[in-house]
Amino acid sequence: MTDGVEGKRFYPPGVIAAYCVVFLPIGLLIYGLNVRRRGGRAIGGIMSALSAALFVLIVIFVGVYGRSPGSFGILGVFVGIGLLRMEDGPYRSARARGGAKAAWWPPLLWALGCVLATPFIAALF
Repeated sequence: MTDGVEGKRFYPPGVIAAYCVVFLPIGLLIYGLNVRRRGGRAIGGIMSALSAALFVLIVIFVGVYGRSPGSFGILGVFVGIGLLRMEDGPYRSARARGGAKAAWWPPLLWALGCVLATPFIAALF
């Protein structure tokens, strides 16, 4: 009997926490991916939408106040610590039921792209 996680890739909690510190929307997005892959479609979708909304708010904040996207770093640290603690058990359980470990580096490309694009997008508005 399979419960749907076998063969699916999951991001480790430490990777999620690290991305929350680097660029919070990416950390929330990959956490949402983990939740969706475990079967929590609604919560995973909400986390993905929250990630997109936060990205838009950061772009607006950067545009209006001229601050860097890294200004949200302390919030990312606290959210990262919370997600690290919350995700540890479900991640271990998914891996024990046949889930695979996802590569840590693909979201880094998105994070770097977002961090670099944010000031340019903010300048347009």
